[in-house]
Amino acid sequence: MNLELLPAAATARGGAVPVVWGGSGPSALRTTIDPWFTSWGTLTPAGVGLGRIGTAVFLADRMARRPQRTLARDLRLVIHVPDPSVLAPTLDPLVEVLRWVTGDTWAIELVPDRTAVTGQPVIPALAKRIGLLSGGLDSYCGAILSHTGDIAYLGHGDASNVRTAQNGVIDWFHTNGVTLDMETVWLMPPVRTGREPTRRSRASFFVLLAAALADAKGAEEIEIPENGFTSINPPLGPNRGGVWTTRSTHPRTLALLNEVLDAASMAVTLVNPYELYTKGELVAAARQAATAMADFDKGLAATQSCAKADGRFFGGSPSDNCGLCFACIVRRGGTISAVGSDPTTYLVDSLPPPKRDLLIARRRADINAVRSIVHRGVTKLRLAVSGPFADTPFDDVHDLCERSLKELGGVPLP
Repeated sequence: MNLELLPAAATARGGAVPVVWGGSGPSALRTTIDPWFTSWGTLTPAGVGLGRIGTAVFLADRMARRPQRTLARDLRLVIHVPDPSVLAPTLDPLVEVLRWVTGDTWAIELVPDRTAVTGQPVIPALAKRIGLLSGGLDSYCGAILSHTGDIAYLGHGDASNVRTAQNGVIDWFHTNGVTLDMETVWLMPPVRTGREPTRRSRASFFVLLAAALADAKGAEEIEIPENGFTSINPPLGPNRGGVWTTRSTHPRTLALLNEVLDAASMAVTLVNPYELYTKGELVAAARQAATAMADFDKGLAATQSCAKADGRFFGGSPSDNCGLCFACIVRRGGTISAVGSDPTTYLVDSLPPPKRDLLIARRRADINAVRSIVHRGVTKLRLAVSGPFADTPFDDVHDLCERSLKELGGVPLP
């Protein structure tokens, strides 16, 4: 797929599918933010450019369907940015991280945007850190552990279930007398374009948007709150390696994204403070930190961790966690380990028998894969061939996986 992302006043190069930012019509990007990010403040050319690159990557990933036989795609982007020269050094690490997380071939060309800034930039409240708030259980726990201090949060609500979960977390904090400094972006491809459901580039897009927000707010750090086991995401079997295993917050992914930020001369560092926590250990730490706050379990139950989010197909809600995909099983294991029980309502527990049976049949591959890895364990050899772990010590990674498998073993599976 060839895609060109450009502001409404710019002239398209041609030869690619145009996506117009700030315009109208069938090629218009649907979003709540302008191409200069003026609602966040005054950004440098590097900050604007990284935000646009992340957006173009996300759009191409959503608009190009994967071929059924090879799964790999050839994605070529033309992106209009204020100053291509300041971002040229980012292209090599950027292409490498995108290949690593998506399994696709990427080519990115940056062309100068000669259009003027539209709108009056706001004067933002400054922050030292940017925290990602996805609406998932880990981001809820991360916000509890980090909300005291000079931090602003970023959310991307690209689906109704995601927005519902993010709003649930924000409401929980409001109920406890805490108002988060929160920016929520809604951004979707143009109408009548294709839809690829895997979204493997979403975390990279999220980080590059966070870099733009950090640029506006003068932040020095971007926090990704993700338990280490989900980040490592060891292959559950020989048929689930490579890009079949999500690498959104893998240590190598974060290392490569930090190379992108360094190459752009951005004074911000990407960190995962919980890279050696199991899911249960992260939930337990947040629960301990929230002892003075009401209804921790209610806030937990409102979060969305499901990797499938297809509840409507079974007669439920897309906002309900299914309880049987791999992400849900990790969630259940961690919550049971930390809390003793899980207050979340799962489809597997709420659906009537015929629909429940259908759900179980659809998730049988995940269920069997979890049973298998809990029984076999994660050997050091299998872990080593799943990918490099940047600066994270290998023995610590292996020990983390062993502790996490004990949590998975506590989940009752049909």
